[in-house]
Amino acid sequence: MDNARAEKSRQVWLATIEKFRRDPNRAATPDIWSPSLDTASRDELTAIQNEKLAAAVPFVYENSPFYRRRFERLGLLPSDIRGVDDLHKWPVVDKAEMMADAAEHPPYGTYTTVTDEIWAQRGWMMFSSSGSTGVPRVFRYTHIDREFWAWANARALLAMGFRPGEVVFMMTGYGPHVWAWGVQYALEKMALPTIPGGGMDAKARANVILRFKPTILLCTPSYALHLGRLMQAMGHDPAATSVHTLFVAGEPALAIESTRRRIEELWRARVVEFYGCTEASPHVGGYSCPAQQPGTSPAATHLMEDVQI
Repeated sequence: MDNARAEKSRQVWLATIEKFRRDPNRAATPDIWSPSLDTASRDELTAIQNEKLAAAVPFVYENSPFYRRRFERLGLLPSDIRGVDDLHKWPVVDKAEMMADAAEHPPYGTYTTVTDEIWAQRGWMMFSSSGSTGVPRVFRYTHIDREFWAWANARALLAMGFRPGEVVFMMTGYGPHVWAWGVQYALEKMALPTIPGGGMDAKARANVILRFKPTILLCTPSYALHLGRLMQAMGHDPAATSVHTLFVAGEPALAIESTRRRIEELWRARVVEFYGCTEASPHVGGYSCPAQQPGTSPAATHLMEDVQI
């Protein structure tokens, strides 16, 4: 690959995403983080998507051997994809392709654009895909990624009703799990206090809830059920605690009516969730739509379309 072309395309991409990171450090209004993005019209969203695509396509072509080989295999050039109307030319990348690449080019594969040099200069954290079979896909993310995650996640959290005065209990192990780490930095950007809950068993976490009275719990749906039942066995009613919101991810929750109702009834609290994946949307991919009325079904997921298509 041509190093000069690769670096030029990288700088264009970084400048483009920075251009559309509006209201980067604090919410513009109490209820909407970035009104020019979060209330953008369809035409405005499409224009942003097209401009980002025009920068992203040459960037991955010049900086990822995996994507360059894919372009060549499909008989395409970066100039063939200029906007969303051209995406029909590009078959969706299957995880099997990434697994094969990781197996052939260990340990990182060639699908990301983070080189050893960039990792040494501004590397932040390595994450691995989970919840699937085959060779894990490993991703090295930088401090630039971390800041963009915090911004995108904060926009979603504000939309879901996270406000000053809340205390969030982070009941995760803080392993290579993109959701918890991204949320942690978003909460920091929002200046919301948190209680770290990694390394605790369920009884210890139950006692934290009873003693320190957090208002929002962050956990998987199955753990919300497990913890609530344990509290009942301890002689405490989860519904009588300070908790009014359960923020879940990692497993289906709102999309499964019976699961949602069991959690809501057990805690007498609302349930909100993030959707994402390590490969394609390590920050918030989709989140509980703030326009949905409590208790209505099916669950609606709001997509941040200026960030992803």
